[in-house]
Amino acid sequence: MAPRSDVKACAGDGVLPSSENIRSGRYPLVAPVYIATRRDISAEHPTSQLRDWILGPAGQAIVEESGYAPVETS
Repeated sequence: MAPRSDVKACAGDGVLPSSENIRSGRYPLVAPVYIATRRDISAEHPTSQLRDWILGPAGQAIVEESGYAPVETS
């Protein structure tokens, strides 16, 4: 979904791919992305640090800047 002036967004069932429509499930053309890590790795392991960074404010800002819908945290 990286925004480009020469690419048109594709509506699915008449719904455009806005962050709101993707989050709410109204936009039907989505592919979830998962991060899987082993349970036995420490918090200091690079894999844990990368996961935590991606899910943190800086990583999620880049996700949103890239045109994708960031993870909702509660």
